[in-house]
Amino acid sequence: MTSTPVEADLIAAARRGDREATDRLLRLHQPMIWAICRRIVGDDHTAADAAQEAMISVVKRGLPSPSCHF
Repeated sequence: MTSTPVEADLIAAARRGDREATDRLLRLHQPMIWAICRRIVGDDHTAADAAQEAMISVVKRGLPSPSCHF
């Protein structure tokens, strides 16, 4: 997945601890996060819970560094 220049700026700001940038990124990607969770868990309600937990984790832990490989 390739980020746009605006997303790249938001990612960099979020990595520096900018909560507004993190919020904007999560709002931008929430539909995709939910869709992935929906595919994995199989129902809307559980997907919504899983997506929320994933986004909370991003807020608490921050974004991984660019050199981090999953």
